[in-house]
Amino acid sequence: MTDPIRVYSAHKDHDELVKLGIRCNTAEKTGNKICIDQKLTKKDRNEVLTISFCGDNNSIQIHGNELPVGSISFMGNDSSVHIYRENDVNINVFLYDRSNLYIEKSFSIFGLFASIYSNTTLRIRENCLIANDVKIWTFDHHAIIDLKTMKQRNSPQDVDIGPHVWIGESSQILKGTRIEAGSIISAGAIVRGLIPSRELWGGNPARRVRRHMSWTPSHPTNTYDLNVMLASMPDDQSNWSRFKERLKKLLSRRPATR
Repeated sequence: MTDPIRVYSAHKDHDELVKLGIRCNTAEKTGNKICIDQKLTKKDRNEVLTISFCGDNNSIQIHGNELPVGSISFMGNDSSVHIYRENDVNINVFLYDRSNLYIEKSFSIFGLFASIYSNTTLRIRENCLIANDVKIWTFDHHAIIDLKTMKQRNSPQDVDIGPHVWIGESSQILKGTRIEAGSIISAGAIVRGLIPSRELWGGNPARRVRRHMSWTPSHPTNTYDLNVMLASMPDDQSNWSRFKERLKKLLSRRPATR
């Protein structure tokens, strides 16, 4: 049986990677691997993924049926990227020492810039929609010093984007943010901290606009997308569970359309 994943050496397999639509930049670094789903195809000859290795022992795994577009830059050592693409994934990502990026099966990622600092993780879970010009950081770029103690007051923190989250255009997601399932971040918001499930947030700094809100990609919506929305959100609250059951009964009376 053929292994569905093929492993390429970033340094030795340059020509084969170019044929797949991957431009690989490596300055004699070692131990860097690119693992690609064998069913993956290059959608457009003008679409290229550029991968730069400035350190050693980094890895990237790409699953799905198409290649992501944009750039991934490994600025240090021992970092990893895992991407599952079935729809648009357009990214520009920088990873430092021992950092991680996980992108699960997303609805679409139209334009994400991310900077993931040493020993931190950015995770984007299933069925998310990320609009153009969205920026995510797991650190502040510079140290903030308490002059009384001469100690640094800011430290890097993970970012976790839950399933079925919609992040609007030009939003900024700061270190330590956790956005729970089904929530919406309005365009231009600056977000930090915990965003509870099924809520609409917006502004600078982002504040709750309304509870009990979620989204579907269709407009006007349809039964199929409503069912996908329901399936994407966990039953973590008793009130939500009761509402979900009522909504399912209502949906069962409507013709299923896409």
